[in-house]
Amino acid sequence: MVKMLNQLERQAFSERLHLALKNSNLIKTGSPSAVAKEFNNRYQGKGVTLHAVRKWMVGEAIPSQPKLLALSQWLGVAPDWLRFGTGSPSQMVAQQSTAIYHTIDPDLLNDLQRLTTEQKRMVREFVSLMLRKGE
Repeated sequence: MVKMLNQLERQAFSERLHLALKNSNLIKTGSPSAVAKEFNNRYQGKGVTLHAVRKWMVGEAIPSQPKLLALSQWLGVAPDWLRFGTGSPSQMVAQQSTAIYHTIDPDLLNDLQRLTTEQKRMVREFVSLMLRKGE
């Protein structure tokens, strides 16, 4: 019985994830590779693999809490809705947190997306250093 409930929970999460991706207009295709790439470009922690995202999208797994929060912020949906289906899909705080992606220079964002993982790490360190110097 518990196993069946967990399976239903994962499938429901997958459906909400697909809906959030479709409604976000932040990504052209909902393929696991595109989702993994876009997610990893925004996530500050250890990135996700194509396999992990595929499991989210077919209802075989649910992301960890930090990744779930990052997904909800990126897609502009409430974390509770994305994880559990409770409340409203959209939330003012989530919408405000994703607004920054719409104000970034598109050419800069495109260039950053083309960097390797190691290059992105170096850019993050450089930006952190610049911000500390400005304090």
